[in-house]
Amino acid sequence: MPGKKIKILSTRPVGDSLVLQAAALNIILDEISFIETEEIIDNTTANKIKRLSEQPINAVFTSMNAAEALRRFIPKNSPWNIF
Repeated sequence: MPGKKIKILSTRPVGDSLVLQAAALNIILDEISFIETEEIIDNTTANKIKRLSEQPINAVFTSMNAAEALRRFIPKNSPWNIF
C-alpha cells in the first residue's frame, strides 16, 4: 500500500544514523533491548577454546556477543573458518 509505514523492532541498538535512514524510506525503526548478556569464561573453558582453536573447524556464530567473547582466545593464525 502506498504511504503505509513499515515498522521494524530491533532488539539491539542500531544507531541514530540508521534510524534516520530508515525514516527517509518510510520505515519506523524502534530499538528496544530485551536481553542483557554477560561474558562468563572460566579458566577451564578458556583453555578448551584455545585447544580447539588449533584444530581446523568451521565455526558458525549466530551471536555477535559470543563471537566477541571468543575473539581474544583465538589466535589470528588459527585454522578456523569463522562464519
